[in-house]
Amino acid sequence: MRVGFQGELGAFSQQAIQQLLGTKARPVPHTRFDEVFAALNKGSVDAAALPIENTLHGSIHENYDLLLKYDFAITAETSVRIVHNLIAPRAMTFAQVRKVYSHPVAINQCLDFFARHKRIEREPFYDTAGSVKMIMERRPPGGAAIASELAAKTYKAHILKRGIEDDRQNFTRFFLLEPAGAKPRGKGKGQSAPWKTSLHFPWTHATGSIKRVAVLGRVAEL
Repeated sequence: MRVGFQGELGAFSQQAIQQLLGTKARPVPHTRFDEVFAALNKGSVDAAALPIENTLHGSIHENYDLLLKYDFAITAETSVRIVHNLIAPRAMTFAQVRKVYSHPVAINQCLDFFARHKRIEREPFYDTAGSVKMIMERRPPGGAAIASELAAKTYKAHILKRGIEDDRQNFTRFFLLEPAGAKPRGKGKGQSAPWKTSLHFPWTHATGSIKRVAVLGRVAEL
C-alpha cells in the first residue's frame, strides 16, 4: 500500500504510517502538503497520512483547508509522541557539535537544550528528517540535527542525546486519508481510540455570527 506524506523518509509522519498500517506500507515522501493531497487525488498513492494538530504548536490550518478542497474519507487516526533527538554522523562527539539543523518548530521545542549549551548555533531547515539526510550527505563541520529516532536509523546516523524536547507532553495527531467512500478502518494497534470528532461549518461575516458559532460549539461538546 502506497501512503503519501510530507517530508523526507524518517519523518514523524512515517512513524504515523507505521502506527496506522504497520511496516509493510510503503511511505511515499512529498515536499509539500498540497502535493500529498494531489497525489492521492490522482491515484499515485493509495492513502495519505497527514498531521492535523499538535498539542504545543496547535492546528495545522493548511491541512484543514485542504480537507475542505478534496473529497477524501478519514479512515483512521493516530497520535505520535514527538521525541526530539540530537543526531550526528557516527564519528562526531557531542563536544564537537557547533551547529544544529532542523525544522523551526522542532528547534523552538528544544529551547531549554540550547539555553544549556550556548556554544551551539541554531540553523532552521525545511524538514527534521531532511536535516539528518543533509548532515549525512554534506557533513558540514560541527553539524548535527534534531529529528526522530527513525530518521537516525534511516540515514545510519548516531543519536548523541535523546529526548531533548522541553515538554514531554508533545503529541501530533494524524489522519489517514483514503478516496471518498472508503470505510473506516478498525481500531488496530497504534490507532487512537476513541477518535476525536472534527466539525466544519461556515458562517457569514456579520454581527452576531461568532456568538451563534460559540453556542453550536457548546452543544456539540455536550
